[in-house]
Amino acid sequence: MTNSSARPIVESLPYLRRYAHALTGSQARGDTYVRACLEVVSEEPERLRAGDDIKLELFKLFHRVWRMVDDACSSDAEGPAVDARLRRGLAALRPINRQVLLLATVEGFAIDEVAEIVEVTEARVARLLDEARQEMRDRTGARVLIIEDEAMVAADIGHIVDSLGHTVVGIAATGRRAFDMARQQQPELVLADTRLQNGDSGIKAVEKIRTATNAPVIFVSSFPERIPRREKIDPIFVVTKPFKPESLKNAIGQALSMRPPRLLDQAASD
Repeated sequence: MTNSSARPIVESLPYLRRYAHALTGSQARGDTYVRACLEVVSEEPERLRAGDDIKLELFKLFHRVWRMVDDACSSDAEGPAVDARLRRGLAALRPINRQVLLLATVEGFAIDEVAEIVEVTEARVARLLDEARQEMRDRTGARVLIIEDEAMVAADIGHIVDSLGHTVVGIAATGRRAFDMARQQQPELVLADTRLQNGDSGIKAVEKIRTATNAPVIFVSSFPERIPRREKIDPIFVVTKPFKPESLKNAIGQALSMRPPRLLDQAASD
């Protein structure tokens, strides 16, 4: 395998390791399956043909390797990367539901791609995804703080949060109000705009909030390029306005299921 053909595989590995960790409940166990997958690629490079979607093909191959092991669907409590409550919720799902939920919500694969990876029909993937989301809502609803000065946008975000089974514990239009709410309500997720009422900065508000809570942050902003990488406000995600509801749902799912992702562009780093 040449360096040029190996590069897409290397670029996809952080995503695959993240998925394997969430799927198995253990980074060590997940890496075992990732290594087995890479061994197959090394021995049979034709499985990943030039021009194919390498990430998709790598996930398909990983699933075939993973299914060969009888105890692959078991989960243990190793490592902090998946929140304990989310880990319990994921472990309670049927294996196929867990796979579909993680592939669609955390890894961002489309329905047809998920169907190809797990080798079932698109219709079944859609049904399984609905089931998994409902189960996770029932088990793992989170407390969410919205920091947004536009009432209509805040209402739209709140509706999306509610539809996922989470609870909006407050909506703040200024930095001061946001900090007071965060200190009182101890949210498990913060959704924040970068520009607030009275010229307040959402970035500075989040920096202050992170002194009182380690909740993950999603910035929902028209100016994503203005959000710097700062240790004080990592881990964060960014959703660009105007946003599609599914994009925000995926970001919420990813932020709540993976800790700490430490990224701005929803690319994994481990």
